[in-house]
Order: sequence, then structure tokens, then C-alpha cells
Amino acid sequence: MNRWIIHFDANSFFAACEQARDVRLRGLPVVVGKERGMSLAVSKEAKDRGVVRGMPIFEARRICPELVVLPTDFVLYEEYSRRMASIASDYVDMLEQYSIDECFLLTSVPYCNGTVSKIRELARSIQKDIEETLDIRIAVGVAGNHVRAKMASKVAKKLRLVVAPKGDIDFLKDISIENVWGVGRSTVPQMLTLSIENAYDFVNTPLGLIRQKFSAPIESLWLELNDKGGVSSFVREKDAQSVQRTRLFEKPTFIRSEIESALSYHGESIGEYLRGLHMAARFGAVILKTKKQIYQFQFEIPQFVSQSSIIVKYALESIKNIKTLDVPFIGSGIILHGLIPEDRMPANLFGKKDDTFERWKELYDVINNNERIKGCLSLASSLLTNNNRKKSTLFPLIYMGEVH
Repeated sequence: MNRWIIHFDANSFFAACEQARDVRLRGLPVVVGKERGMSLAVSKEAKDRGVVRGMPIFEARRICPELVVLPTDFVLYEEYSRRMASIASDYVDMLEQYSIDECFLLTSVPYCNGTVSKIRELARSIQKDIEETLDIRIAVGVAGNHVRAKMASKVAKKLRLVVAPKGDIDFLKDISIENVWGVGRSTVPQMLTLSIENAYDFVNTPLGLIRQKFSAPIESLWLELNDKGGVSSFVREKDAQSVQRTRLFEKPTFIRSEIESALSYHGESIGEYLRGLHMAARFGAVILKTKKQIYQFQFEIPQFVSQSSIIVKYALESIKNIKTLDVPFIGSGIILHGLIPEDRMPANLFGKKDDTFERWKELYDVINNNERIKGCLSLASSLLTNNNRKKSTLFPLIYMGEVH
């Protein structure tokens, strides 16, 4: 058996989600980022007209007068992200969600008559399932470690699917050195002085010269790309020391109810994430951001939990002493740290574990195992923030009163 890493990356993810949701947008040039005045995501049609990511909206409209400009809808994007990961996880041994629009997958598939036909067939099945179910396109790269798989998926932006078995370095010719994962901006000029212009040049540079000119991380990168560093360890999400959920408001706000609703949404999301990792947390902080400063309000929960309503309760209590809002907040978030696995939950003074956690876990397991209602339940206090979900969600919503 051969261990493979599959990396998939959704193309122009935010814009693709908008086009998948609204069939009227398909084939039109679309950018997302209206509230920031910046093109955060650009559809293929907009790219073909010269619009690029990071371009100011006014400039994008000048280049492309017919441009459709939309505000960000992170609730929608997170929902697509969850569905994408859920589909992929059915095919593989382990999944590591690297960002909202990309995942690493671990699987063991044998060579078939010395070819990679089996792993190619598996990768294509995952790609087909995601694209047909969600109506978004993904690029897929397959290799023996994280770095090579991610580089293969870069090439797959044009080729759709790239499998790079051990010893194959030809696919690296199309990746400029500044686009190599792990090569920072400050390192690129030094690479260019050594005539290292792309990833292929990099892997063909003698290891002795790499050691002489660069730091240990660049040497490790060289070994990974050359498939000489062994199979990279699969970084499991459950090994994380902290988790967080943050987002900007659609417009700056002084309104306490809007801030509290946003924090309820973060608590709901982060609790679901913890339960997926089979982890629990006890310590956290609320994050509130103005244009000039970031404020943190620490909180501590009496016991380790992953229940969204309890996380929300203590998060909101941490900001109850804010009497006036003199400056509008532009963003909010919740961070939890000091995570432990569920099976290491501490006992009380009588040597027993708190059965409240188990009762909550049983309830959430019932919800999560029912595809008809999974992702459709929300805390009532997140209603304001979730308001857009009424028109943007893939599924109907049911609002639950909170239980403390």
C-alpha cells in the first residue's frame, strides 16, 4: 500500500459560492468585497476581463463596467466549506481542513500494475462528487507529502487534476519561485540571484548550496519537493492548541445587540468545530476590533465544554461591563485555548465526570448524524447575525432557545 496526500482547492471560492447560489450570476463577471471596497474574490469571468484579487472596486469597475459587486457572506461560504469537507471525508482515512476553501486528505491506495490509476480514480471521484453536489470547481493535486500535493494542485488550476508520484518533478516547471509554498517574499530575491526562477530550478539546485545559502525550513522544503524527506506527518486538527472564529461586520456598529448576536454566531460555530474534533475547552477570550485597536476580554468556564450555548453564555458575560460604545467596532470573534480531548475530561471531587457534558454530546450527536437537520439549527441569540442565512443558506433554519 502507498500513502497519498490529496490536496484540493476550490477555484475563486467566494465568487464561486455566490454563482452556485444564484444561477443568474453564472457566466457573469463577479467580485466579492463590496463592504471593504476591495476585490476579495474574483470569478473566472472577471479575471478574463482583467480584474485581479486585491484590486480596489472602483478600479475593477473602470476595467469592467458590467462587473457584479457583492458583499461578503461568510455564513454561506462556511456552509459550502463544511459540505465540501463532509463529502471528501467519506472517501479517505483522515481529513485536515487547511483553510475555508482547501483541504488535505490522507489515504492509502496501492499502485496498480506500476501505475497511479487507482489513486487518480479516487481523486477524480472526490472531485466529481464535490463539483456535481455543490456546483463549484476544485483543483486537485495528489502526491506523497503535503508540499508536493499542494504544488500539484497549483498546476491543477489549469489541468484540473495532477498526480505527482515519487520521482516526478516535471510538474514543478510551471510554478514560479514566488508561488512555491514556504518561500517567503524576502527569500525570493536571493533565489533569483542564484538563477532559481521556478520550483523545478529549486529542486535541481544542489542540497549543499541550499544548506549554505538558506535556513533550515528552506532545506526541509527542498527535501519535501524532492521526495527525500520521507512522508510528511499528517497534522491532525485535534492536535491544535487553540481555535478561533472571527469576522468583520458588514458595516461598523455601535449596537450592542448586533455585537452580541455576532458573538453568539461565533460561539455556535466554534462549538460545532470543537465537537467535530472531539475536543473541549475551558478558557477563552472575546475579540472586538476597531479600526485602530483590538480588544480582548478573557473568560473562564467552570468545566471543560464544547456546548455552543455555554461558550456563548460566558463569552457574553465577559463583555457585560462595557457600558458605552464610543467607537464603532468593525469586527468580532471568539478564541478558545487550552484544549483537551473529550476522553481526557477531568473528574470531579467524587471521581466522576460531569454527566452534563455527556447528555449534551448525545443531543448533538443525534443532530449531526441526521443529514436532514444537520447544519439547520441555530441559537436564537445569533438571529441577527444569521439573518442573511434566510436567503443565502443551502438549507432551512430552525432557531433554538438557549439552555444554560
